[in-house]
Amino acid sequence: PFRTVINSNPRFGMMVVHTSAAELYDRLWCVYEVNASADSKVMCFGAMSMKYFQDVMGKQLIHKHSSEEICRCDTEEAKCWSKDDERMIKSTIEGGIGYKILNEKILNFRIGACEAQANALE
Repeated sequence: PFRTVINSNPRFGMMVVHTSAAELYDRLWCVYEVNASADSKVMCFGAMSMKYFQDVMGKQLIHKHSSEEICRCDTEEAKCWSKDDERMIKSTIEGGIGYKILNEKILNFRIGACEAQANALE
């Protein structure tokens, strides 16, 4: 179903919702979907709960962490509930761009989403 949605080139793009309740990029489908939307030229936007955004800003302003430190993730460690889905997605990543490039793409997306959120609140 996801590929069907991406292939339909949704007019308003795809919204990726970050919350403090769970780490989005620990979920392999989320990692895969952000990458697939970018590859398909579907606009991908990040939205954040206020708690998530406050946590990010606190790490930057109070603890002096860089955006890279805050937004970095290891996509190779991401998991799926379905082991069949996990094997399929990992096989696609490993046979394609690999985890290093995927990590960089996710990092850049996350940094961009944080910057957009901060700019919206100015």
